[in-house]
Amino acid sequence: TISPPSVTIRGGDSTQFSASVTANTNQAVAWWVNGVASGNATVGTIDGNGKYHAPLDLPAPASVTIKATSAADKSLSATSTVTLQNAIPQLQTLSPTFLPVGNFTIKVGGANFVKGSKVLFAGTPLNTTYVGSSQLTASGTASSAQVGTMVKIMVENPDPGKSDSAASMNVQVGAAGQVSVQV
Repeated sequence: TISPPSVTIRGGDSTQFSASVTANTNQAVAWWVNGVASGNATVGTIDGNGKYHAPLDLPAPASVTIKATSAADKSLSATSTVTLQNAIPQLQTLSPTFLPVGNFTIKVGGANFVKGSKVLFAGTPLNTTYVGSSQLTASGTASSAQVGTMVKIMVENPDPGKSDSAASMNVQVGAAGQVSVQV
């Protein structure tokens, strides 16, 4: 038997499995993920103690099968299903923090970004480009009605497990000013 029989976790997280072999004093098992001994970077890995580490980039479909096979009798095995959800994004940096009225582009830094992540500007999704798991770029338009206000920026990861970043950051919208230089 294998415990738990099924579990749901987020990309990048870990969970512990245990196996029990009945009618045999040898309790040793070999662990498999989707038919791959100890798993791999695509489907996640499992160590000799049954600790499974989910990949940050989810496989398709977003579930894997964990299998424990008896070392003493290879015909004895049990499986568990792991349903995977996207990680919760972590917003850490934002540049620039002062935006002009009109078109703008911002760079967002953090962790756990996935393909399909969206930068939200006052709750509205921006045209977002996935650069990597720690960086996104986004473009949009700030209106004159937003001048002088602090606008909330968040990151949203898509389904499965759609979630917004726990933390948000603010940008300030200002009218384009005139710059003068005196010598």
